[in-house]
Amino acid sequence: MLHRETSWEALAGAVEETLRQGIYQAAGVKQIFENMTGKYLETTPFTPSHYPHLANYKIDRPRVSKFDQLLDRPGVMVH
Repeated sequence: MLHRETSWEALAGAVEETLRQGIYQAAGVKQIFENMTGKYLETTPFTPSHYPHLANYKIDRPRVSKFDQLLDRPGVMVH
C-alpha cells in the first residue's frame, strides 16, 4: 500500500526500475523507491482483520508437474 504514502509518479518510477532489475516483491519496490528518492516510508503492517472479505479467496497450490514440462528434470516444491 505504498501508494498511500507517496505520489503515483514516484511509485511508478520505482516499479519500472524494479521490473527492469527483475525484482518482483513489494519490499524490493519499497527499497528501490527509498534509494531513488532518499525518503524512508513507514509502512503499516497488513492486518487481515481489516480485510475480512479476503478470507473468501481460495488459492490452489501450484502444480509443479505443469512446470516440469519446461525443464529437463523434475521440479521440487519447497515450503
